[in-house]
This record gives sequence, C-alpha cells and structure tokens, in this order.
Amino acid sequence: EPDTPNYSEETWYGIQETVTREFVPIMLSEEAHDIHTIYTKMEEKVYGHLMSKSLVETALSDLCAKKHETQVYRMIGGTTAREIPLIGWVGISDVEQRIKETREFLDEGFGCIKYKISSDIEDAAFFLSEVRKQLGNGFEIRLDANQSLNENLTRKLMGKIGRHEISLLEQPINRDDLEGMAAITHDSTIPIMADESASSIMAVRNLIWAEACNIIKVKVMRSGGIDATRRIVSMAEANGIRCVIGNGFSTSLG
Repeated sequence: EPDTPNYSEETWYGIQETVTREFVPIMLSEEAHDIHTIYTKMEEKVYGHLMSKSLVETALSDLCAKKHETQVYRMIGGTTAREIPLIGWVGISDVEQRIKETREFLDEGFGCIKYKISSDIEDAAFFLSEVRKQLGNGFEIRLDANQSLNENLTRKLMGKIGRHEISLLEQPINRDDLEGMAAITHDSTIPIMADESASSIMAVRNLIWAEACNIIKVKVMRSGGIDATRRIVSMAEANGIRCVIGNGFSTSLG
C-alpha cells in the first residue's frame, strides 16, 4: 500500500532503504525488547517516515512476543472484545456488479459494506438507490470518496443520498484542506470520517482542534506503529471522537 498512488510519501523501496541504512544500526546497538528506546532513537535520527518506523516497531514487538510465547495484543494489555466486526469492501464498477458483490458479502454474514465512490455523484446516488431498493435497509452502508470530491460536490451528494441511511462518509475532500473538512463536518447530516487527513499524531491533533471530522480512521502502519496508534485513539477518546480501525492491506499481526 505505501506505493499506491497518492497514498503516502513513502515508497516500498524508500522504506527498505530507510530501515536498512538508518534504523538497522540503531537496532543492533540496543536490546530487541527496548522498543521505546529504539523508537526514540529512530525519531532523533529521521524525521517523518512513519511507515518505516512502524515496520521496525511492529517487527520488534512480534519478535518479543514470540520469545515469550505469547501474542502482541496480550503484551500491550489484552483485549476487551472477543469478536471484531469486519467490513465488506466494494470497489467502483457497474451497478449490477456492485450489487452482486454486496449480496455475496451479506450472504457470508457481513453486516456493513463500504463502497468506494468517485466524483460522479449522479452515479453514486443512482447506485445507492438501487442497492436499497434491491437489498433493503438491513445492513450498514459506508462511503469512501478517497479525496475525490470538493466542498460543493460533497454538499450536492449529501442532498441526494441522505434518505439511504449512510452511516459515514470517508475523506470526501483533499487531505490538506482542513478548513474545508471542518465546514463539511459542521454542515453535514452524515458523519464525516477523516482517513488520509489523519496521517500522524500531529495531524489528528489538528483535526480535533479544527473540529474537522466526526470520526477518525487509524492505521497502525501509517501512524508510526502500535504505540503511536494507541496515543491517537486515546486523544480521540478524550475529545469524544469515535475511531475506526483500518489496515486492510496489513499483515496478520497488524
């Protein structure tokens, strides 16, 4: 996912180079279980490069868990949930194909489907109308625009789809347009979720201060690792903002 167009400033080969040249010497100078020390030294050595740092922290956490014959989630305090609901993911295609894929997810027991949408809001409105007409209202719908809209298109879209019981709209406009995200969040009847805008602890802090979203999507690999992700969740929780965990392209540990 790092080299997916427009997703991150890091590429897979850049991550490999950063870890090999900058972070491996740091790891070799410390004990593997001193993860916080290693992370601090990585921060001092290299600005940004959160995916590279996440790779190191995740690998060291996995190593320590295996050494102690346990799992990483137990090492960081265990779980409060025995089940984790998963989201069905449907990309952009013709209407009947999307309905077919939705029906397959519903038949497998999924209770929530996320649809990718583009700047073609007429297509989105027609498609959602057909989905509800053919499949009913017995499942949750989320929309992900991946920054493909602007303020004007987002407002027009809201007016066309409100009756379809949409639970959230993910990153409708450009990640850097904090003012626009705040304006849409303030006016929208559909909860707005920040994804690409929530790229780091500082970015999330800015989102919260600007009241630029209702929900924050967090990803371990993008945030800089497990500890950084936990801090983001705590920050959001303290400000009454719900989080959604993403990591669809991650490893089993992620």
